[in-house]
Amino acid sequence: MKEDNMVQLAINTIRTLSMDAVQQAKSGHPGTPMALAPLLYTIWNRLMQFDPQDPIWPNRDRFVLSNRHALMLLWSALHLTGVQAVNADGWQQRSNCSARNRPRQIAGLTGLSAEA
Repeated sequence: MKEDNMVQLAINTIRTLSMDAVQQAKSGHPGTPMALAPLLYTIWNRLMQFDPQDPIWPNRDRFVLSNRHALMLLWSALHLTGVQAVNADGWQQRSNCSARNRPRQIAGLTGLSAEA
């Protein structure tokens, strides 16, 4: 597979995973993750220093996006890079918690924080 095709496949995988997560959680909006998937892919793969085996190592780069609509975008990135604390079932529990508890619940997950 050519590199351009592989990049497009990765971006579309991020989009699809984000859309599916929003749909299954019956919460959120897929527009932001769909629009920002190419940006996330580029930053994550070409600029960031990140280790999915140790996502909280002290000298890591941080991807900060203070838009809760993009939560599934962040979740998709962590899931696809192999962060062990992120799995396909856990996002549904966290995305369905009440709005008042949501920031605290999300912040408790290794590598993921999206506060309003």
